Amino acid sequence: MQHKTAIFLLLFFIVKIAFPQSAATLQQKILPNENNAILNPWPPQPTRLCPQPYKIVIVGSSTAYGTGATPLDSAWARKFRLYLLEENSAVQVINIATPGLTSWDVSPTGTVVPAPFTIDPDRNITKALSLNPDAIILNLPSNDVARGISTANIHNNFMNIVGAATAQNVPVWVTTTQPRNGLSPAEGVLQAELRDWINLTYGNKSVDFWTNIANPDNTINPFYSFGDGVHLNNEGHHVLFTRIIEEKIWDTICRRKDIPPVARAGNDTTILIASLPITLNGSLSTDADGSITGYSWLKISGPAGAGVLANANTAVATASTFSGGMFKYQLTVTDNIGISSKDTMIVTVNSVLALDDPDSPANINGETKSLKVFPNPAADVINIKIPKVFLNNYNITLSNSMGNIIFKKTVEKNSGNNFEIIDIKNLESGMYILQFLSKEKKVVRKIIKL
Repeated sequence: MQHKTAIFLLLFFIVKIAFPQSAATLQQKILPNENNAILNPWPPQPTRLCPQPYKIVIVGSSTAYGTGATPLDSAWARKFRLYLLEENSAVQVINIATPGLTSWDVSPTGTVVPAPFTIDPDRNITKALSLNPDAIILNLPSNDVARGISTANIHNNFMNIVGAATAQNVPVWVTTTQPRNGLSPAEGVLQAELRDWINLTYGNKSVDFWTNIANPDNTINPFYSFGDGVHLNNEGHHVLFTRIIEEKIWDTICRRKDIPPVARAGNDTTILIASLPITLNGSLSTDADGSITGYSWLKISGPAGAGVLANANTAVATASTFSGGMFKYQLTVTDNIGISSKDTMIVTVNSVLALDDPDSPANINGETKSLKVFPNPAADVINIKIPKVFLNNYNITLSNSMGNIIFKKTVEKNSGNNFEIIDIKNLESGMYILQFLSKEKKVVRKIIKL
């Protein structure tokens, strides 16, 4: 990298001799041209960029404008725009920054500001919000301290600027202060304190424009200096560009714009132990503005060691090895932008010994051994015919799908076929469990109420 620095310094002095204008004047004479930017190696390609149209507005002073970059298209903001356009031609990056601005200048329109400061209505946060952005980048590196604005006012101004955007539900990324030569030691310390305050206040939406750019004494590292004690050269702008890219602002924008997927785990169900295994089907889940790329099933309640899942990372899973009780399963679906939604379904398992065989053959005396229930399905009543092979007293119960008993009767022993009639016309439609229990046998039947 040393040879790059030597070449840059040589070119810088040649330009200074041939064109003895100030650096600011020189920058104004460089016409924007996206084809002549000095492109350092680009940072590693991140995960796919947001495919939706979106708009980012940059608010700030000379660094955001591009001062120090030669040509101007090598400035961090312009490289940022080019980078996004390479992936998505519908992106808009609008830069309203201009040299010399402070936090007073870009405060919301209507803010009372002290002389000699004035609000710039074409460059302030109100103007930025009028452009209907999906995100804003605020870059005010050092003018506040250099122009003697108090710490309390700087804090208050930043809070008002970001607060105006927050009130309109627009996220703001705030860059830290940058080192600057020519400040007093106390002002240099204040710059560093403001850096820390921005990091603390704005958390994951603060952007580090300080580390490696600054010397230990809070001045600019010569390797990144444009030479005027204030601005950064192409190498410095590239560092800032890289750090803005690392924020992946587009991820936040896409998540805020994306319609979450709809998870559908299926209807709650009631089963008998003999009917296992069961299928858990989430294939009816949908995503209105993309596609579902991930499924994940999880058992979140139920007896330990039972209701074991298989193929839990597919749309259709299975569960088996049930015992009696209630099991809750959760389906999480994730769309192509990384947004997730959840849904649950409940499996209620009736713990029974066995179902009898309604088609069992007659015994040697020609008597049926099977419990007869008819009609089934039924709307008003169900008839139960109990064969005489059951010699002792017996209990009849009717339970709903949650296991709650809604009918119970004890019948004295008998020596012949016996009939019982149960009125079900006031029950809700659905499945019910009829249980016959005697000393000899336990019989369970599934009843469907129409």
